[in-house]
Amino acid sequence: MTPRRAVPPPIPGGWRDWLRDAPLGLVNVAVHGALRLLPVEAVTAVGSWLGRRLVPRLQAMRLARAGEHLRVLRPDLVDNPAALRRMAGSLGAVHAEFAMLERLGPAGRVEVEGAAALQAARAAGRPILIAGLHVTNWEVLPAALARLGLPCAMIYAPPRNRFTHRLAIRVRSRLGTRCVPPDRLAAREALRVLRAGEECMLIFVDEFSGGRVQAPRLGRTATQTGNIGLACRLAAMTGALVFPGHVERLPAGRFRVVLAPPLEFSDAAPLEARVAALEARLAPVILRFLPDWYFLLLLRRDR
Repeated sequence: MTPRRAVPPPIPGGWRDWLRDAPLGLVNVAVHGALRLLPVEAVTAVGSWLGRRLVPRLQAMRLARAGEHLRVLRPDLVDNPAALRRMAGSLGAVHAEFAMLERLGPAGRVEVEGAAALQAARAAGRPILIAGLHVTNWEVLPAALARLGLPCAMIYAPPRNRFTHRLAIRVRSRLGTRCVPPDRLAAREALRVLRAGEECMLIFVDEFSGGRVQAPRLGRTATQTGNIGLACRLAAMTGALVFPGHVERLPAGRFRVVLAPPLEFSDAAPLEARVAALEARLAPVILRFLPDWYFLLLLRRDR
């Protein structure tokens, strides 16, 4: 069965909706085009510079709360202001780097750790589920897998702006990633992908939904809902191997994709135990790269 092509979604609504989204959307498209002309290191530098200046102004309350999380979760980071500046710069860099993702692989700027186990699982005919994390530039993860001959279908969070939405899907499609809309049929499509075995299924398990960062819990009340629960249920239903995956930023515009040894789940184990086992792999990574975690800005310790 041939995997479905990633097709940019139609732009719904009438001319009023088009006019509402057009100004910001067209600016985003223009900036994306301009950044594509810059060297890789320059794109990162521009994005980081903008993030350090705009995030403190636009997200002051959330940034202050992120500082409290850093003090509680990473007391070893003595220089809290420096960690917050790093976080703001990382957020800006991620958005800017979307414009140069296509150049990273061909330029040899991405290395993959743990690829042998992933390819062995593929050769053995095992379904593969990647449990991704929003650390540094997570968009590098599916692009790197596609270059290894392991294209992914990915459940994604669509941007609110329809023009930015189309741009995001177009770029990901060129990189070999198929976007699965996060609707009520997403779980059914993920199940089909895993059973067909022609693509990896990529699910970012540290999502923000329902006003809450669902995982990892980091001292909060545990939950089996959201993407982390979905990933554990799908793995048990299909016999898929679950590879925790994240991206690390290296000097000189380089990245490392890290795929941890896989987890294997059984329907016999309670869902709570499966989620706890996956969390045990994910939480140390989040804590290690806490200032580079996208959802630190949205985390609420009371939710």
